[in-house]
Amino acid sequence: MNAWLITWEGTYSSIADENRIVAILSSRKSVTKIADFVELLYLRSTSNAHEMACLANRPKKIPYKVDKVPLINSIPHSDRITCGHNPFLYARKVTNLQIKIDPKENIEILKWKEPSIFKWKEKLRCQREVAKEGEIRELWRSLMNPLSNELKFLSNPE
Repeated sequence: MNAWLITWEGTYSSIADENRIVAILSSRKSVTKIADFVELLYLRSTSNAHEMACLANRPKKIPYKVDKVPLINSIPHSDRITCGHNPFLYARKVTNLQIKIDPKENIEILKWKEPSIFKWKEKLRCQREVAKEGEIRELWRSLMNPLSNELKFLSNPE
């Protein structure tokens, strides 16, 4: 399947395979919808209620705006979105996303192909070509845990 895959990235020590995946969304969603979603997710994850309330009607004051069309090799790559600093959210259209479940080990194995990186084919910059083929990535995580642990306290009453 093809999908928008949103993950936490960066050198932040708390990022592990168990909590790296943030969301998997339809590849049919527009860049604008995904960008709005990623920006909201980042704000939710890094702001308190007071900050979110202050920013709710002041979008120009949001400290970390999404980068909807990053330039790589001077070419716009519209299938990638980033938001934040370290850690940051990275949304991209991946291909061949597969999720296999190993019930014996209680794990799910996610495997996908990252988008390719392009470069200009000639000096006139009329055509582009693949500079680096998208790599195949794999991630193992517990089958027993949801992508978000925000509601974990509800399942473990004191």
